[in-house]
Amino acid sequence: MNDMHLWQDQLRRYPKARTQDLVKAMYQSEFGCGHFVDENGPGMAYLLKELEQCADMPRECAAEFIEPLNDEYVRVHVEHLAANGLAPQTLFRLFVLSAQQSGGDMQAFRERLDALENAVENGLLAVDIEDAGAFLAKYRADGCPSTHHSETFRAAYAPAYRVILRRYAAAIPLLCAIDRAAQAQEKVIVAVEGGSASGKTTLSRLLEQVYDCNIFHMDDFFLQMHQRTPER
Repeated sequence: MNDMHLWQDQLRRYPKARTQDLVKAMYQSEFGCGHFVDENGPGMAYLLKELEQCADMPRECAAEFIEPLNDEYVRVHVEHLAANGLAPQTLFRLFVLSAQQSGGDMQAFRERLDALENAVENGLLAVDIEDAGAFLAKYRADGCPSTHHSETFRAAYAPAYRVILRRYAAAIPLLCAIDRAAQAQEKVIVAVEGGSASGKTTLSRLLEQVYDCNIFHMDDFFLQMHQRTPER
């Protein structure tokens, strides 16, 4: 998803979005979570609080469960956790793991801001030109920090989500199934099957990081060549 597609997609999803909200989406697509996440800090408690408040928050439109930002990152909306069976603890672990790998390039981001300003000035985006100019001027002067959603956006859409790596989002259907099973039984055993180089080890490593579980590789149980005797 290039920047023009990102901006247009944001305005399609959120018609009341302002320039500040487009910049926030762009910042997340460049830098990911945008700040250090302390796994032992208040982050999990804050997520649970958001989850509790979601049902009572009025929204002009409902966001989809997983909202793409670009090829690197997605937003996972908290309001859909229960319906899909994803435990908040699982989402928080994905959030922490994504934060640990956040990168981005400030010079590239500043160039993207220039492109956004040009698009607004040329009438390619349905946002207020004066508001865009004023916000971008102050934003650059402040050093292009991570920013909140605009008050207009917050009032209309009550955003509650976590930004995670897109490659982790691909595993969410499986994680939902595991979490649903864990609610119904004490122990869950997951078998990962696939051809050579299909991603079994990568997926297993993610499961180990998310659930702190034991991983058993079938390769460990193959006989070594010198053990493969006619008697065996």
